[in-house]
Amino acid sequence: MKFRTGFVSNSSTASFIVRIKQDSWHKVKDELFLANEEDIIKLEEYGFERTNATNPFDSNDTTIKTGDPGTDHYISMKCFVTCNYEEQVAFLVKNNIPFKASCHYGHKYMSYKKDSDYIFKAVNYGLIFNMYGEDHFDYFTEQDMKNLNFKPYQKIPKDEYLSTNI
Repeated sequence: MKFRTGFVSNSSTASFIVRIKQDSWHKVKDELFLANEEDIIKLEEYGFERTNATNPFDSNDTTIKTGDPGTDHYISMKCFVTCNYEEQVAFLVKNNIPFKASCHYGHKYMSYKKDSDYIFKAVNYGLIFNMYGEDHFDYFTEQDMKNLNFKPYQKIPKDEYLSTNI
């Protein structure tokens, strides 16, 4: 992992969640957001920690139990960065590791599904997309977002993102 020292521009925060196990209390079972054993090894080497947080907006919550990485009751891996999260997104996408992230102090939501050809990004509607899933954006467009004169979400082609953020 790279660490920056000195002045850093475009400062921001980001919280990443990578699901490593399906749990019984979440109704949506989405295998495209589950990491495999090989992914878990890469995540641990990169500095992700095991957690029971299931939401990137909660991944920096210190009340959510973390602890012995040898136990198998954790359902996610988490990473919190305080500056310039593009490196983490690029790492995850290059390694085809699915994730959900809360970026720029919670104003932006990003996600990537395993084997996807795009990265999903929503601005100012991140909580909605995180809660219901990005596959339901047509519903939100028709209902809550119909009066907006802009599209608060986009699907960024994976190759395009990697070519501009590495």
